[in-house]
Amino acid sequence: MNFLLFYISLRYVQSYSNRFYLFIKCFSISGIAVGVMVLTIVISVMNGLENEFKIHNMRFIPHIVITTKKGWLNTQEISISSLIGCKNILYITPFITGDVLLQSQKNITNGTLVGINTSDPEPISNYLINACIKQLVSGEYKVFLGSELANRLDLKKGDKVKLITSIKQYTPIGSIFLQKIFTVAGIYYTNTEVDSYQLLLHINDAAALMHYPNGCVTGWRLWLKNPINPRYFFSIPPNLICKDFRTNKLMLIQAIQMENKIIMIIIFFIILIAIFNIIIILIMFIIDKKNEIAILKAQGLKNKSIMMIFIIYGIIISIIGIILGLIFGIFLLKNIEILLVLMKFIGIVSKTTNIIIPVSINISQIIFLIMIIISLTFIIGIYPSWYATTIKPSKCLR
Repeated sequence: MNFLLFYISLRYVQSYSNRFYLFIKCFSISGIAVGVMVLTIVISVMNGLENEFKIHNMRFIPHIVITTKKGWLNTQEISISSLIGCKNILYITPFITGDVLLQSQKNITNGTLVGINTSDPEPISNYLINACIKQLVSGEYKVFLGSELANRLDLKKGDKVKLITSIKQYTPIGSIFLQKIFTVAGIYYTNTEVDSYQLLLHINDAAALMHYPNGCVTGWRLWLKNPINPRYFFSIPPNLICKDFRTNKLMLIQAIQMENKIIMIIIFFIILIAIFNIIIILIMFIIDKKNEIAILKAQGLKNKSIMMIFIIYGIIISIIGIILGLIFGIFLLKNIEILLVLMKFIGIVSKTTNIIIPVSINISQIIFLIMIIISLTFIIGIYPSWYATTIKPSKCLR
């Protein structure tokens, strides 16, 4: 019986009584297809951008920082030896950090210093331009600058730069901010936002500049194997606190996620409008097929079966639109240069701009999308399908 109902619904999908009805049916299928195509492309591109941000930028910022509430600690008094050997931790390094002003002969700007041990792993060391991390020698007061930061200050290798902290030092002439002249040992280029604010120097030079007590650091930096969803899988002493990358990037991450949701809601309503067209198709089709429905009811077909025929009919139309949308959407994602040409032609992207659009196709999201559309089609198709059961064979077959 179920196969018979499906067969009748399929035959109805293939049939049409006039060109106007065919136009409405094709328009509805096209609306669903375009909505699914756009939603697939947008979700995949937004996922790609989010993953690119998280993976690319998180190479250069610590995934977790362990410190104290006062902002610094003594490594000789506080130990985190219990964390060594944890499976998800790649490496742990002590560091000193602080906000400073950088002053060159031509400009002044703000930045964040990071004091490191040159013997410890440092991701930025692989992005130094004609320089080596070992050039940071304790007591020589050398510094590595990000490319954008160096351009702002108009500095190059070998130039002098003055670092000014927010710590005041009291002298016979009054209080002044602690400052020290450093030599630019080199420039690094990571093509991330780190280039615009971060400067590297030896941890001992950073301690001297920031007036840290002997043996004290800001804390420990932890890099994880799975930084996307950092989990506190370890226990630390109660006087320590943990901060992950989301502490500083929370607003940006929330903005990306909010943008994803807003775009999905907008396109979802576009698809919903296309699905509502199925009601028009079903009602028009039921009115056109009154006599056939009456014959089926006269032959003993129950109202439940009549409803299922037209619900299946609406779902088939929806599935056709979904399949077409997925085919065109995945095709454009796999041939992203076509999408770039269209964006440049429309004017969304400048014709002289060369950009790379990251794409990440999430199968689970696509399956969830398909299930939502089919469910909505089922719900929306209930009323016109019920309307078909109200047809009286005695009136239609006179």
